[in-house]
Amino acid sequence: MTQIKFSNATEIKATPSDQLDIIIALLKDINHRMNPPWWKILIRFIFAHLFSIISLAALAYFTWKIWGVVNGIESNINEIYTFITSNIDKLKFWN
Repeated sequence: MTQIKFSNATEIKATPSDQLDIIIALLKDINHRMNPPWWKILIRFIFAHLFSIISLAALAYFTWKIWGVVNGIESNINEIYTFITSNIDKLKFWN
């Protein structure tokens, strides 16, 4: 029997087959930590970039609102232009 010493200074006396089981368990844990499931990756990405996501959503919302205001102003200008061009003969008082 050999002794396995972990980082937290605990010693375990184990047979070679127990050592292999411990090594396999550690490798599975390392693999799971290095390659997490897709939903954990998504959650970590969202929490890591939460401020950026909120900022982009707010920017998109305000851009959409400003675009509506600009289109409203443009339609009012077009209405004034069509009114003036359709009534230009009435405004010519010098003829």
